Parts: sequence; C-alpha cells; structure tokens
Amino acid sequence: MNDAIYIEQTTLLLHAFAGAVKTLGKINLHDDNIHAEYFFCDFLNKLYGWNLVDANDEKKNEPGVDLKDEGRKLMVQGSGFRVHDYGRNKEYIFT
Repeated sequence: MNDAIYIEQTTLLLHAFAGAVKTLGKINLHDDNIHAEYFFCDFLNKLYGWNLVDANDEKKNEPGVDLKDEGRKLMVQGSGFRVHDYGRNKEYIFT
C-alpha cells in the first residue's frame, strides 16, 4: 500500500515541477530548466541504472542533447514545451 502512496506523491510532484518549468519558461526564466536537467539525470540513473551526465557540463548548449550516456550510446533530450517532430530523423553518434 505504501508503494501506491509514494507513486502517487511522486507523480503529483513531477507534474507540479513540470508545470512550474513550463510557466517560468513562458516568461523567459530558465533556471528551473537547468535544475530539471540535473534532477532527471540523477532520477533516470537511479531508475534505470544508467550513467547519464549533463552534456552541458562538457560543452555549453550542446545542440540536441541534454543528457548522455556514452557507454550505452544513449541520449536524452528534454524540453519545457511540447514540440512536435522535434528530433525525428536525427542520428546521434558517440565517438
């Protein structure tokens, strides 16, 4: 029963955070986007056992990539807005 409560609370908090990021982005305040990258980097690493790092730590404003795990050849792109067809037909190759 506690698992259901934790899942519900986590879901509500993630929705609230997503709403805040979206709202603040509309008025050109993007600090929460940066915090979100680090949060989801840690969150996804713990959830899936990945080794994601923030691509912006290596190169500022890395185009098309927010988080990457070069060992798994995996990348994650996040956006504060719903964007249709964003990133389709793109290939990302880690060298």
